[in-house]
This record gives sequence, structure tokens and C-alpha cells, in this order.
Amino acid sequence: MAAGENTQQPPHPLGFATIKTTQAIVSEEQSHRECQDVIEFQNLKRQHAKLLKILETKLRGEIEELRVKSEKEYNQEVVQFTKDLDGLRCRQAKEMDELKRYKANEEKKFICNAKETNAKELKRYIHELEAEYKRNKEDTKKELSSKHLSSKERDEKLKLAKERLHSEAKIKEDRKKKQLDMNSTEDLCLLQRKHLLMSQKRELDMLNHEIAEQKQGLNKNHGLLINQLTTFYLVKQRHLGIMQKRKQEYMEKELSEEMTNYKNYCERRRRDLKKKHSHEIKQHPRNLKQQQANIRKLYKHQYNTQNKQYKTYVEEIMAKTPKDQVKEKLEQIKEEQNRKFSLLYEHYKTNVEAVYQQQNFKLNSTQQMEQDQLNEDLEKQMRLLYQSHANRKQQQAETFLRENEQLEAERKQRFKDLDLRILTECEDFEKNSQARLERLKDEQSEHLEKFDKECFDKYNISIGQNKANNRLSKFNLGLTTSNSPISISTYSSGLGNGQEN
Repeated sequence: MAAGENTQQPPHPLGFATIKTTQAIVSEEQSHRECQDVIEFQNLKRQHAKLLKILETKLRGEIEELRVKSEKEYNQEVVQFTKDLDGLRCRQAKEMDELKRYKANEEKKFICNAKETNAKELKRYIHELEAEYKRNKEDTKKELSSKHLSSKERDEKLKLAKERLHSEAKIKEDRKKKQLDMNSTEDLCLLQRKHLLMSQKRELDMLNHEIAEQKQGLNKNHGLLINQLTTFYLVKQRHLGIMQKRKQEYMEKELSEEMTNYKNYCERRRRDLKKKHSHEIKQHPRNLKQQQANIRKLYKHQYNTQNKQYKTYVEEIMAKTPKDQVKEKLEQIKEEQNRKFSLLYEHYKTNVEAVYQQQNFKLNSTQQMEQDQLNEDLEKQMRLLYQSHANRKQQQAETFLRENEQLEAERKQRFKDLDLRILTECEDFEKNSQARLERLKDEQSEHLEKFDKECFDKYNISIGQNKANNRLSKFNLGLTTSNSPISISTYSSGLGNGQEN
């Protein structure tokens, strides 16, 4: 709207009309622009806060997903380790069962072999006793024949001698039976003791193997926890970097927008003051009016020239173009003419405004002071704004540094707690493993002492390690399980029935 013109507003509801001056309208437009800049800046800050909230929620979801995935992976590892350990124990139990059956068969073979050996030895010894009996009987007959005895006396003494020889042979035979039975029983006890020691050694090896597997699984779980915690804090560090970078970008954008708004505000203030000063001048210089008149004259001349050219061009088109295409062609020419006229009018306005802006006005002392005061105030506010921006950037940098330090301190504390947990679990595992080994050794030692005591109490057999090694060197048997001592009697029907410990 041109300066000095009045704008009439719609009628008042009560019938009154309100008239605003151009200065009032310009002031309202300026206030509206300033309010619009503030609103846009506040909307920008709200949009940034909303985007940061969305990003934070997304990153928190990724952290939660990583935590759930890590827990699931660790639980699966623990379950798999438990399955492997159960499988190992099942294989060990199966192996012990197979060894127990194999041992029982070996002891049955040993009892049968001992029975056959004792029977042969006893049969051979009986033959020797019979031969000795015959020799002694012949010697007795010769001795009685050399004596001058009656036939009746000789027969009686021969009968007594036979009875004595039979009695001695019976005693020797019983002694031989007892000796064979004792030797077989002692050999069986020694064999069972050797089997018991072998079984105990195998049990100890199995326990050591199980402990080694548990130790390996524990170390694997600890390594998994360390890797998961390392990955967790690498992700958190990356997320923190993303958040800080996004916050920095948003702050720079906000500061840039705020600075742009303030610069626009300064330009408006200076422009308004310049217009105010120009309007205070009562008369414009003559050369300014002459330049504006020349521009208007030139514009009218160009406008009339283009209008004449347009009419001539339309007549030519009407003559050359078919009737069915005339209307479309005229519309195209009309659009082109309107476009050129618009460009010409814009060029005219630009030239007039340039002449008006380029004109140097001579300000009085009051106007100069007003302009200097405005520049000073704007520069002061600009320095305050720069200082405010610098403070905000410094506060943001300090906040970022504090967040990084807090994350690093949290990471160190978590790793310290994990190291303490690993150390505690390893110490507890070593204590439990050592206790299991000592308990097994104590049980085995007690079992061995009980076995030796039972052999001594039941059969009066004293078994020592050296004696067992010497006596069992003749047995070429494999690893067997232990049975309780069994008394072997050559003429007993209960051979081979052992009582298992």
C-alpha cells in the first residue's frame, strides 16, 4: 500500500466505521512478523524436543532388545551346558554299569578256575596220601613180620596201624582242604581289593573329568558375560554419541534460526527508522521526481509499443490460422502477453524503488542521534545474544563431558562387579570341587579300610598293599568292580555267589 493512503476496514457491528492509518497497519504487520518468528522458533524447539524423545525411545528399545537377547543367549548356554553335563554323567554311569557286569563275570571265572584248580590239587594230594598210606602199610607189615608175634596180635596191631594211618591221612586231607580253601579265599580277597582300588581310581578320574568340564563351562559362561557386557557398553557409547550429535545439530540449528531472526529484526528496525526519517522530509528533491517521471514515461512507451505489436501479431495469426485453431492460438498469445506485461511492470517497480532507495537524505542532528542510538542498542543486544549462544554451547559441552564420564564410571563399576562375581564363583567352584574330591577320597579310604577289616574279621586274612601286588601278579584280569570277599570251598555248593559292596 502506498504511503499516505488510508485503508478502510469493514463496517463495525454497531454501524461505526474504523479507519487505520498506514503507520498503524505497518506497525501491526511488523508485530505480526515478530510474533510469527517467535512462534516458528518455539515450534522448531518443540519439534526438536519431540524428535529427541522419539530417538531416545528408539535407542532405549534397542538397549532393551540387546539386554533380552543377551539374557536369552546366556540362559541357552547354561541350559546347553547342563545338558552336556547330564550327558557326561549318564555316559559315566553307563560305563560303570558295564564295568560292574564285566567284573562280576571275571570274578565268576576266577571262582570257577579256583574250584577246578583246588579240586585237581586235592585229587593229586589224595593220590599222594594213598601212595604214602600203601608204603606205610607195607613198612608196618614188614616191621610186624620181623617181630615174633602171633597171627592174632599181628592182625590187631596191623589193624591199629591202618586206623592210625587212615586217621593221619584224613587229618592231612582236611588240612589240605582248609589250606586250599584259605588260599583261594585270600586270593579272591586280594583280587577284589585290586578291583576296588581300580574302581576307586576310575571314579576319581571321572570326577576329575567332570570337574574339568564344569570348569571349562564356567570359564565359557564368564567369557560370554564379559563379551556381552563389552558389547552392551559399546552400544551405549554409540547411542550416547548419536544423541549428543543430534542435540548439537539441533542446538546449532536453533541458534542459527535465532540469529537469523535477530538479524531480520535489526534490518526491519533500521529500515523502519529510515522510512520514518524519509517521511519526515516534507519535499523530495527535484531530481528524484524527474527520474521517477522518466521511468514512468519509458514504461508507458514500452507498454504502448508491445500493445501495438500484439495487435499486429493477432491480425497475422487470424489470417494464417484455421478457424478451429484460432481460439486456442489466441489464448496462448494472450497468456504470453500477460506474462510480458507482468515482467515489464515488475521491472518498472524495481527501478522506481531503486531510485527511491539510492537517494541520500540529509539527516538532522536529532535523526542522527536516533539512528546512532538504535545502532548502539542493536549492537549491544547482538553481543548479548552471542554471549548467550556461547554460554549455551559451553553448557552443552560440559553436559556431554559429564555424560561421557558418568558412562565410563558406570562401565568400570559394572566390569568391577563382574570381575568380583567371576572371582567369587571361581573360588566357590574350587572349594566345592576340592570338597568333592576330598569327600570321595575319604569315602574310598573308608570303604577300603572296611573291606580289609571285613576280610580280617570273617576270614582272619590280613591284606596289605605289597602283599596284594605280589599275590595278584599271577592274575591277568582287566578292570573290574569290587565285590565283598567270598569264601571258596572245594566241596561247597555256593561257589560264585558274591555279596556286592
